[in-house]
Amino acid sequence: MFDTFHSSLAEVVNNVKRIKQCDSGLGEELSQMRELYRREALQRKLLYNQLQDLRGNIRVFCRCRDDSRSHCCLQFPSETEILPPVWSKVHAGGGL
Repeated sequence: MFDTFHSSLAEVVNNVKRIKQCDSGLGEELSQMRELYRREALQRKLLYNQLQDLRGNIRVFCRCRDDSRSHCCLQFPSETEILPPVWSKVHAGGGL
């Protein structure tokens, strides 16, 4: 009976040691994953800020305003196209 108890106790001790080893490995892996996440979050934030800055620059560069004081020389065939006067003359057969 004591032999069975002693062998069971030894088995439990071995299982506890294995669990502690697994736990320490998981803790190290968790800290590595946290560090990777922190780096990726920082990189994502920097790229997002750069994208927002570029979007703002494009909006400012391409800003068009309606000026009622002069005649508009541009043509707008659709909402996404703008044709300058030279381009419209070339395609209308007028040449350069």
